[in-house]
Amino acid sequence: MRVATQQTRRSRSASSQQPSTRARGRPTRSPSPEVATATGRVTKEQFALASRRRATAGHPPHARLCGDLTHLQDHVNSAVTAIKRPHMCHVCGEPAYSKCGLCDVTLHYFSKRGAHAGAECFLLYHSDTFFGLAKSDAIKVNKRKQDWISPTNAAKRGNAAYIRRLVVRKSADEAAADNNRNNS
Repeated sequence: MRVATQQTRRSRSASSQQPSTRARGRPTRSPSPEVATATGRVTKEQFALASRRRATAGHPPHARLCGDLTHLQDHVNSAVTAIKRPHMCHVCGEPAYSKCGLCDVTLHYFSKRGAHAGAECFLLYHSDTFFGLAKSDAIKVNKRKQDWISPTNAAKRGNAAYIRRLVVRKSADEAAADNNRNNS
């Protein structure tokens, strides 16, 4: 010990026996509502809060939870990125060196370099709300492939709203069919 801070043996032992009021280490946090339950799973309320959280001070602008992405994860895991010669991308129609192994279609897979750096073709192709806007979908919407143009953001939003309405209508039709079967 330094001379300036040296204490007698009796002082040192007395101070070590008394509990200190000063907290050491990181301060303890009070349990927050986002802490998992005793079962190790989140509650229904916690899940609902995380899925509807919107832009507020200190939070990202969108909800963290985007639905079940299990199927998308299967497609991402099956991606083949070592194609020797380019094939046409099914979304944008430009040459691409990667493809989805499950769908067996050529797509730009998170390109980091080149003319298609940052292209979202892989995600757009697998998105429900983009269905009908890809170059390969031109025939489905009665267009020629050579007349296809890349959709604008407004066209993407409009198509997304249309697809959501189709999904809601489909769900309502299925529920009505189930009720009819149960009543028969």
